[in-house]
Amino acid sequence: MSAGTAGSFASPAAAIPPTVRVSVYVHFLAGTEARRSRPAPVCDTPNMPPSLRILVVEDDRRIAAMLDKGLRAKGHRVDIVSTGEAALDRLAAGGIDVQLLDLGLPDIDGLDVLRRLAERGSSVPVIVITARSDPTDREAAFALGVAAYLTKPFAWSELWQAVELCAALPG
Repeated sequence: MSAGTAGSFASPAAAIPPTVRVSVYVHFLAGTEARRSRPAPVCDTPNMPPSLRILVVEDDRRIAAMLDKGLRAKGHRVDIVSTGEAALDRLAAGGIDVQLLDLGLPDIDGLDVLRRLAERGSSVPVIVITARSDPTDREAAFALGVAAYLTKPFAWSELWQAVELCAALPG
């Protein structure tokens, strides 16, 4: 869908190609009206984002458990769902600060989840965590407004960098 058509994600940053790559593709989503309405997080410890409520959307139980353990060890609160529909329902309930989204879900594709979130005008930053390394999937995800795209397997430092990015996005 091109910019300006019904249901497209119209972010001022959408026209900027994702050019930063340090094994993680980073795309800033600053400037949308929805983000400005959310209060900016406050952090007293340098380089450590505040405690965030993070939604993990992952159908592989071992990966979900690993992410849960690692995120909780960093002080975050974690909700885990294993399907795209459950993710959409949980996000609609509110209170999520960041979403980690696998693209290969059993019910609907992760890119379709992103499309539906864009149609709803969701302001929750999304970090894609996926086995899909195809540039077409990555470009489609960035076009739909993701904050970062990590390809499995990824280093924990890449995930922490992406979470810090999301915590630093303007409220």
